[in-house]
Amino acid sequence: TVLVIGSGGREHAVAWKLAQSVQVSTVYVVPGNAGTRGFVNDISNDSNSSVINPQAKFRPPPPGVDIKDFANLSNWCRSSSVDLVFVGPEDPLSKGIADVLTEAGIAVFGPSRLASEIEWSKAFAKQFMKRNSIPTPDFVVCEDLAAIEAIAASLSSLPFKPLVAKASGLAAGKGVVVSDTPAEAIAAAKDLLKRCGGPILLEARVDGPELSLIGFSDGERVSVLPPARDRKRRLDGDCGPNTGGMGAAAPCRLDSDRPFSPIASDQPTNKELLSRLERDFLQRAIDGLRAEGRRFVGALYAGLIRAGVDANGQDDFQALEFNCRLGDPETQALMPLVDCDLYQLCLDCVHGSLTPGPLPCQPSRVSLAAVLVQSPYPASCPGRYPVQGLDSFANQPGDPLLAFHAGTACDAAAAASSGAQTVTAGGRVCNLVAVATGPAECRAALRAALGARRIRFLGVDWRRDIAGCVAGDQTGPVAQSQSGSSAYASSGVNVAEGDHLVDLIKPLCSLTCLTASSACLEGIGSFGAPYSLNNCGGDFLGHCPDPVLVSGVDGVGTKLLVAEAVNQWGGVGVDLVAMCVNDVLCRGARPLFFLDTYSCGRLDARVAAAVVAGVSDGCLQAGCALVGGETAEMPGMYARDSSVDLIGCCVGIVDRSRMLPRLDQMAAGDPIVALLSSGLHSNGYSLARKMIRQLPDGYNSRVAYSTMTTVASSAAGDGPPAGCPLGEELLTPTRIYVNQLGPLIRSGLITGLAHITGGGIIGNLPRCLPTHLGANINLTAWQIPKLIRWLMHSAGMGIEEACCTFNCGIGMLIVTKQQWLANLLNRLPEAFVVGELVAKPGVNLIGQDSVSPLATMEYVLGGLPSATATQPVALGVLISGTGTNLQALLDYSRQMGTSCPYRVALVISNVATAQGLQRATKAGVPTSVLSHKDYPGGRPEFDAALVEELRSKGVQLVAMAGFMRIVTRVLLDAFPGRVLNTHPSLLPAFKGAHAHRDVLASGVRVTGCTAHFVVPEVDAGPIVLQAPAPVLPGDSEETLQDRVKLLEHRLFPAAVAAVARGDCRFVAGPPADKCVWSCEPPSMAEFM
Repeated sequence: TVLVIGSGGREHAVAWKLAQSVQVSTVYVVPGNAGTRGFVNDISNDSNSSVINPQAKFRPPPPGVDIKDFANLSNWCRSSSVDLVFVGPEDPLSKGIADVLTEAGIAVFGPSRLASEIEWSKAFAKQFMKRNSIPTPDFVVCEDLAAIEAIAASLSSLPFKPLVAKASGLAAGKGVVVSDTPAEAIAAAKDLLKRCGGPILLEARVDGPELSLIGFSDGERVSVLPPARDRKRRLDGDCGPNTGGMGAAAPCRLDSDRPFSPIASDQPTNKELLSRLERDFLQRAIDGLRAEGRRFVGALYAGLIRAGVDANGQDDFQALEFNCRLGDPETQALMPLVDCDLYQLCLDCVHGSLTPGPLPCQPSRVSLAAVLVQSPYPASCPGRYPVQGLDSFANQPGDPLLAFHAGTACDAAAAASSGAQTVTAGGRVCNLVAVATGPAECRAALRAALGARRIRFLGVDWRRDIAGCVAGDQTGPVAQSQSGSSAYASSGVNVAEGDHLVDLIKPLCSLTCLTASSACLEGIGSFGAPYSLNNCGGDFLGHCPDPVLVSGVDGVGTKLLVAEAVNQWGGVGVDLVAMCVNDVLCRGARPLFFLDTYSCGRLDARVAAAVVAGVSDGCLQAGCALVGGETAEMPGMYARDSSVDLIGCCVGIVDRSRMLPRLDQMAAGDPIVALLSSGLHSNGYSLARKMIRQLPDGYNSRVAYSTMTTVASSAAGDGPPAGCPLGEELLTPTRIYVNQLGPLIRSGLITGLAHITGGGIIGNLPRCLPTHLGANINLTAWQIPKLIRWLMHSAGMGIEEACCTFNCGIGMLIVTKQQWLANLLNRLPEAFVVGELVAKPGVNLIGQDSVSPLATMEYVLGGLPSATATQPVALGVLISGTGTNLQALLDYSRQMGTSCPYRVALVISNVATAQGLQRATKAGVPTSVLSHKDYPGGRPEFDAALVEELRSKGVQLVAMAGFMRIVTRVLLDAFPGRVLNTHPSLLPAFKGAHAHRDVLASGVRVTGCTAHFVVPEVDAGPIVLQAPAPVLPGDSEETLQDRVKLLEHRLFPAAVAAVARGDCRFVAGPPADKCVWSCEPPSMAEFM
């Protein structure tokens, strides 16, 4: 039994690796996250499988165990027979958790409080490095403000230029400031002293590529991990604020200046240099700590920087810092490479029997980790938003793509409302880790998953330069080949673009062949793709004495027109694979390999590569190899050059004795079980597109909550995130059911499968039944998705016709036997019974009266009601000047028409010459002028007059659109929680009348605007919506104001509409006032 302390991606990766040990039966992670609580897909734990998912050993955190109460924790460890405690984060180590547990006789991997001072006191660490001749940048330690002032007064006498200010203590990643001038560094040191306390370090600045070197130690010896390199800056190109880490690569070249250069660690240059770095930094630190009575047992992290070449021609490395634990996100990249028993390794450290030298790692493998964050990270992020897609990663050892949870939690309420059990609980939400034979393949894997939106949550973002852009990694424009000016090129066929596409997609294809490397005999590019059946493996099939090949061909249909309109292409690649492999699965076959045809009017390599990235991701999910395909550029064939068509072909294999359907075993009374769809999948789009084009905003209509969610879908977690545009929801990829159903087919629990595609339930279910049998389907067994019910109303169709057109929320139907039902449902928890076989052919729908079409879009699309919806809210707008925000409110109302949840009923200005009054008059809105100078009683008297005027026009909601007056409780009490304002910064930062000036003076790189409720304290009300805007080099107050103003014009009307619609409301404290949403707020990306 092992206990891992922590809750991040590092702890999930460590727990995953520890659980792979045959010596470990149970792993607790406290406090843990949604990925470490012991919820594992059934595919991973099939009783007939030779591979057990290590996460099956995870157990939920024990109730009542508080990691901050060391005595309580110690008692629980003893009573639960915990054999090893692995401490992940630095904070409990700095407080002495290892000392307390060790004193109680519990084996702890993690250093004592004294030994961990090498991290929690940078002053100690730097002085320690100096004492032990460990190379480090020059520094001085300032205990207080007087010492900082003394340094400032004697800068010319210092032997180095201080450009880096550091807080000595732990500062959650916010204790280091790198400056361009000593004056800036001195100012930063003073600020750090106020925020973090002393002492403060002032250091020389060393520029160069950084790397992370981590060693396991028993207090005497060191066993080193491959070198890794992480990316700290938030934005592409190492721009933006510092973070806890946005990605990592391992192993990395030690002799390269490239910022991100993973390469095999057994290269001679790497091997020799790694040995020197281990000796000069890690071993020297371990020896020095032991000599000072601080025996270090645990993981020692050295943050090194390559400062150039020394006088002897050797690479000059210096230590920036030491940490007393594993790095994050380096650990997530390193753990999949480690090829030894981590549990035994930790015990060897604890017991003082470590074997020194490099840790055994998988040969010729590299890994790349990308961190998925929630905007506006690293600023404080709202929590508890559903996360979809993480459960689709099996995290089996050897998988080319792994997902480790970080800032996630389990939320039963979210499961009931949105079909997702996992919710966000921090800025860094999760980590995607690709493991392959080279960097190109790793980037391809990440691009495939990210481009296909495999993981989805509100505000999801990541650094594109870590994975390469979605369609490729080119660093410049595509080179023009000699054929670029040929007659063939002049006819519309771009041969150079086609060659470039081949270069982009080769790694994507190679990636899918990793799981079948011995079966795929060649890479793409030949005249045919040979595939060895003898080497295809039998985990899915078991013994296969009479193999039968099964093929399936399909397309994506007019869903491609939605992708073209929205310009999101990754998901349709997954759709293409899903449509084919799910059909092959219905014959009981394991998909072996896949081929695709991509046809277009004019080839755009980026679009095509994004599609193939989706195809690659679909093949990875299905466990089949993408062995080749055809790209056809055909000028004049399609109505538009941007048009695309896709066709896919899958070939699978099954033993004849296991082929489905097993018609002779079916009989009346056999139960029919359903698995939910993730959306419309790839059928019914011609009708859906026709209906959605009639909406005022079309595909841009915001989805208040997932219109495809059903009551029974809480276990699926495949639906789109709430708050996304309708076009994005329509592009939710089709579910692939291979991993869920494969073990059940092998176990013989299924007699028939029906993939619900074109023709719906009524058209597809009979395809897997004998001619003398039919089915009763109970429509009350699940909730027909709201989008489909609205489409029924809009198209004037009944439920029977809908069940011939759409999947109605069901992606796969399973026929089984009554005696197998309990076992099947136990192994497939998300499945549910929807009907039974009957002796009469055809499909009979039971409970048709329970399905009612939706006559209004108000409950579906969050603010697009039909003419029968309730009356819009009367809005009063207060102005003082030009009225540009008023104009934005008027424009929004005009564009939305009768669907707008508010109407501007009155505009009041305190300035008679305000230009905004003319805007209102032109729009036909009543106006009024109330000058504050006419009220000698001051603000309360003036506000009372405002209230009287607003009430005279029946105003229910008030918007302050450039109103240059501070309002009092007189107005706020008259409209409680119904007064809104906007501010040109990301509150609570930069309050007041000079936000742009203060932003520029602070040097921040990101600002934005905030819509908020108004309270008596200025700029302090609960935030409704926010959106960021960049601060660009050379910005003036005027240019920054113009950029933010455009953002305001999009954000403020959306915030007013959300309050008017009832999507969010003001809730008064105590403890504090807040804005509470009844649905998911819109994504910030909608306003940017």
